[in-house]
Amino acid sequence: MKNQPTPQEEFQLAQCAFDQKDLKHAIFHLSWALAGNAEEKRYLDLLHKIIKQTRNPLDLIPMSNSMSYAEVAVRAYMAAQQKDLEHALYLLFQVFETVPAAPYFPWLVSWFSNSKNLDALSQQAIFGFFGRLSHLLDTNPQSRPYVSKLIPALEAYCQKHNKDGVAMGLVSTVLRRLGQGKKAIEYAQRGYQLSPISNTAIFLGGAYRDAGNVDAAIKAYQQALTHDPSNDEIRLDIADLLCERGDLDEGITYYEQVASRNPDHPWAVSHLYFYQYQRDRNPAIKDRLKKYVDEHPDNPMAAELLGRLGDPFIDNLPEPTDATIGILRKLVAENNKPKTGLNMGLSAMETPSARMAVEMYCNAPMTVSIADIQSPDPRQPRRDVQYILWRYKGTDPVAAVNPPSLAVSQQIARLANQPYSLDAWITSAQQIADQLGADRLNDLLGVMVHPPEPQGGIPIWYWIYRVQVAAALTIAYLDDGWDGSLRKEALTSIALGPMDWTVDAALIALLVIARENPDSHQDIIAIYQELLDNPPQPGAILYLGALIHCGFQLPGLPEAMRQRMEEMKEWV
Repeated sequence: MKNQPTPQEEFQLAQCAFDQKDLKHAIFHLSWALAGNAEEKRYLDLLHKIIKQTRNPLDLIPMSNSMSYAEVAVRAYMAAQQKDLEHALYLLFQVFETVPAAPYFPWLVSWFSNSKNLDALSQQAIFGFFGRLSHLLDTNPQSRPYVSKLIPALEAYCQKHNKDGVAMGLVSTVLRRLGQGKKAIEYAQRGYQLSPISNTAIFLGGAYRDAGNVDAAIKAYQQALTHDPSNDEIRLDIADLLCERGDLDEGITYYEQVASRNPDHPWAVSHLYFYQYQRDRNPAIKDRLKKYVDEHPDNPMAAELLGRLGDPFIDNLPEPTDATIGILRKLVAENNKPKTGLNMGLSAMETPSARMAVEMYCNAPMTVSIADIQSPDPRQPRRDVQYILWRYKGTDPVAAVNPPSLAVSQQIARLANQPYSLDAWITSAQQIADQLGADRLNDLLGVMVHPPEPQGGIPIWYWIYRVQVAAALTIAYLDDGWDGSLRKEALTSIALGPMDWTVDAALIALLVIARENPDSHQDIIAIYQELLDNPPQPGAILYLGALIHCGFQLPGLPEAMRQRMEEMKEWV
């Protein structure tokens, strides 16, 4: 498969198209050159030439659902050149939402390092800009040095509009996310003095909270509640702070107030059970939280809280953590299905199952550009293995096994749709394995990379993960014994195969075998040790959660390995 053109090659194609007066093709190739290097002077010079030769440059990149993020960014640049800064901002922040690592932060700085350009924005656009900067700092650490350069302009705007309390409160949120706590409090205080309303009191509470002044933060949030008594989100802020500092009785009261009005509130109900159990240590309360998690698989916070009360992968099944899935969650939340698929730039390889989840949701192929391939190469198995689930064409994964039979797919789907606990799933997996027999291994491998359609309202990414775990547990019971067993060969192949969610599934199934079969201990510990000692780097270790939490459960775990996992636990 031919590699994607380099930025320099894209620039050469753009220059050739420009020389032939084919400006639309020139812009197309130039957009990808700039996506590789947004500050390259030659690329920007050519863009300026194209803009000068066109009566309406935006006509070269009309808005459509098929636009790539690179084209959207260049349209934003053109809009800024035409002084349509509101449109430019809207487009560029759309790019940052879709491709967090997009290299266009210097453009943002060049447009707004002068406060005069801020004055050209409407008040609504100003508020949106300041709020989006705060969100950008929350979601993308790469933005910090660039947003820092905008602070003088933001402060100059506040000095000029020194009666706008809301703007000052919004600037305070930017300052506190940049670690300028003292200045953030000053702006938030001034904002509330100028405009004593709920929003400015919330800004003040946030500034105090980040500065570690919990008493002042609670007081500010309570003041916000007097301005807006129906705002349950403020009650939750107060409840969180009270419970985090140990005032469980008072904090639980606030959670109860929200839950009484909204019995399905995802944050209030899950935290109410969590802190009630922390206070009372009543197993019945933990059971309520577990039941809530099983009935609400789309609430990852509830699963996280349950995990803090129990053992992840044993009592609950955490969701995958790929950055790609963060983008997919947003698409699902917005009911947004890009008709031509999703284009993403990633700093390192992620899992093929994450990509599969996006493509199943969008019903369209996903285009991914990878900045760096980790070592060891996550596309390759760690040793010669008999069963491979994924192969690659360049950086594009392709399923390496055939789809399963409908009967096997349906049986695994029924298990994947059950409330999760490892013991309960083991019982069901044993029954399925007894019905299928060892000659259905290829079907079970196939369902891991050709999953059935989601059931029970479970999000697509979590559904795929659950299907893979269900299939791996079933493989664990296709036969018995260890040396020479089919399950040893299959699960070892998956665990040491290409990096994927299926590695997690194999680790869970291997833990089950290790608990039941002493002959397997040393081999399974060696598999865990290999994954622990030699993870793909740089980038996130996407199987680390399953490795650590299941690893601690392994019988006969060497002390040195336990200590190493303790050191790495904070990475999970």
